[in-house]
Amino acid sequence: MHFDKLNYSFANETTDIELSAMPENAHSVFCIAGSGSRFTPLLSKNPVRMDVVDSSVAQLYIAELRYRAIKQLDFESYLKLLGYKTTTAHQRLNIFLSLDLKEDLKIFWLEKNTNWQKKGFIFIGSWEKKLQWLRRVFFLFHFKKLGSTFNSKSPKNFPMRAWNLFCRFILNESLVRKLLYSDQSKYNLPLPFSEFVNQQFKRQILKAPLDRNFFLQFLFCGNLLSPDSWPIEADSNIFEQAKKSTTQVTFVLKNLNEIKDFGYDFYSLSDCFSYLSDDDSQNFLNKIKASGVKVNGVIRYFMYHPDIDFSHFQYSENDYSNQEYVPIYKIIHFST
Repeated sequence: MHFDKLNYSFANETTDIELSAMPENAHSVFCIAGSGSRFTPLLSKNPVRMDVVDSSVAQLYIAELRYRAIKQLDFESYLKLLGYKTTTAHQRLNIFLSLDLKEDLKIFWLEKNTNWQKKGFIFIGSWEKKLQWLRRVFFLFHFKKLGSTFNSKSPKNFPMRAWNLFCRFILNESLVRKLLYSDQSKYNLPLPFSEFVNQQFKRQILKAPLDRNFFLQFLFCGNLLSPDSWPIEADSNIFEQAKKSTTQVTFVLKNLNEIKDFGYDFYSLSDCFSYLSDDDSQNFLNKIKASGVKVNGVIRYFMYHPDIDFSHFQYSENDYSNQEYVPIYKIIHFST
């Protein structure tokens, strides 16, 4: 099953968007865990409480590890543990062992998942490994090292003809759904799938400053080329503010259909509606509205636009989408 393993360990979302949308005085925050890289920057605004929710134990474990690392490590050690800065496997293990962790979390990372020790935690998710497989296959279409392309703000010497062929012959809907989403996600956008993928890429490479685009660097170079490209979880100011936060953080193992408490005033829902039926997604939104709490929320979508009714909310799909500097997702912002 897609959610039985560690799927995500890095980031493909610019948490700047959620941080901007989240009110300064937010009291209670609901956040899908994912890799943890989206919820930890939100701590910098110091909400009173935050529930970090996922249906995957592995995703909650990597999210909690990030949280404990922020609270207990200095910035340099935190970067080395995650893999933003290089170090030896021995030193990374020693940094991990210095953390005061609950026993099941420690056992999970020391006995069941040890592949983080060589390069760091951001490289070990199933999704991240599959991106590296795609990088190696794409290399067979062009045989070029692309580091110089992604060290500049604008595209330079990118093998566009090879990319067009790659999209045509490799990146079909069936492969992408099976490889990256284990057939769990859906597609309902009007373009043929290969054309959609091609346009998504061109949107990124033409719109985004490439020296900041951590996703494209990870996909095409297999690494992050400089600190300029690090997502905001690796920003020193965000780190220090999150470290000082007094937010009560709870890690919750549930899927969205099991949520009973809707007393939150900010929701960071990522792309989760792509994995639910439209009826379940609508039911979740209806319960948010019925709570009577004044809310803000961010939903992302990539291959599947949720077919649900937002008429009871103030709703926008453009305001925040146009602010993304790693424009993978379209963004829905809703509020009451």
